[in-house]
Amino acid sequence: MQVEGLSRGMSQRLSIARVLLHDPKILLMDEPAAGLDPRARVEIRELLKELRSLGKTILISSHILNELAELCDSVGILEHGTLCFSG
Repeated sequence: MQVEGLSRGMSQRLSIARVLLHDPKILLMDEPAAGLDPRARVEIRELLKELRSLGKTILISSHILNELAELCDSVGILEHGTLCFSG
């Protein structure tokens, strides 16, 4: 199967798998759940929890704050390039 023929969720999983092959200490993710169906969102969230438990540092940019609530131990909110909140 060609990569171009994959669903959005499978493409997202493939992208994460490709990055994890190099065993990075830090992951930078921009909207990791964007465009995913509800089941795929849950799977990505569970994967991120597992990565966190393995000691990975994960920086996530997202506007879906309620989905990040159970993942994050600190938050920073940017507005027009200015840090408005950190904690």
